[in-house]
Amino acid sequence: MYRDVLVATDGSEGARRAADHAIDLAEGMGATVHGLSVAKEFEARDQLRARPQREAAGTVTYVEHEAKDRGVEVTTAVRSGDPCESIVAYAGEVDADVIVMGSASESGIGRLLKGSVANCVHEKATVPVLIVNEAAGDRLSTPEDADVRFECPECGEVVHMSETTKRGFLDRGCIMCGSAVTADAFETNVEVTDR
Repeated sequence: MYRDVLVATDGSEGARRAADHAIDLAEGMGATVHGLSVAKEFEARDQLRARPQREAAGTVTYVEHEAKDRGVEVTTAVRSGDPCESIVAYAGEVDADVIVMGSASESGIGRLLKGSVANCVHEKATVPVLIVNEAAGDRLSTPEDADVRFECPECGEVVHMSETTKRGFLDRGCIMCGSAVTADAFETNVEVTDR
């Protein structure tokens, strides 16, 4: 079960989706959300124009306000430096159980040249990294072919899913709390009315 959820944000739409997901996760588990934004380092002449610390501080206010509005305990921080290294280091500072991030929408040569912060964090972190992609809203909704009801015996979360997703849960465990699950946690041929 997660007690400390770190969400890294840069203020983008993808980061907002990740923040919303992290807050949902924390709310369901009674966990604390730790919002982090990393100020990009610029050349000295650019830093005067960009005010990276102020911009980074502004990006974590969304996490703070959304979490407080929902009664979720929250802390926020701003760090400077390499985003990947800063996120991994901060996860250690707050003893995070999971890191939640949005995926970059950039594709093609831009991503190839710059690399992906999410991929770097995934490779270097010692805790699970949950990457919320652009289509996460669609994927988190109840699928059309959902006829299986799952209720986690550990955390009590209820999810309607397809047979394919059921096999994934049996192989990997509950996605909400990480506990192992057995076939008796599933009820098949269930009609779902709240899609």
